Amino acid sequence: TFAISGDPRTSSAVIADLPDVRERVMIIWQTDPEIPNLNLSYMPSLPAEMRPALTQAFLDLAKTEDGKALLSAAAGNYEIQDMRVVDDSIYDPLRDAVNALNFDLYNALGR
Repeated sequence: TFAISGDPRTSSAVIADLPDVRERVMIIWQTDPEIPNLNLSYMPSLPAEMRPALTQAFLDLAKTEDGKALLSAAAGNYEIQDMRVVDDSIYDPLRDAVNALNFDLYNALGR
C-alpha cells in the first residue's frame, strides 16, 4: 500500500492506532512504486449492461472538486485525485511480487 506516496507507517490512520508503529514494524522488503493500492471494482453479479454507465458516472465525478471530495469521503478520506479505467494486467507486478515471495495469498486470506 502507499506505493508512490511513501512509508505506510507514516499514515495518520496507522499512527492514530499504533503511535509507536515506526519502532515496532520493520520494513523487510519494498517493491518498486507500481502496485495499485486503491480500486473500484464491480461484483460479478452486477448486470453487464449497467457497468458502462456506472463507470462513466464515476469518471465524471472525479473530474470535479466536489466529486473528488465525495469520492475521498467514501474512501475513508483517502485523497482521490483521479480515476481511470484499467485492465486486470495492472495487477501483474503485484502478482509477480507475491510469487517471488512464494506466498500463498489465497491461503492467507482464508479461501
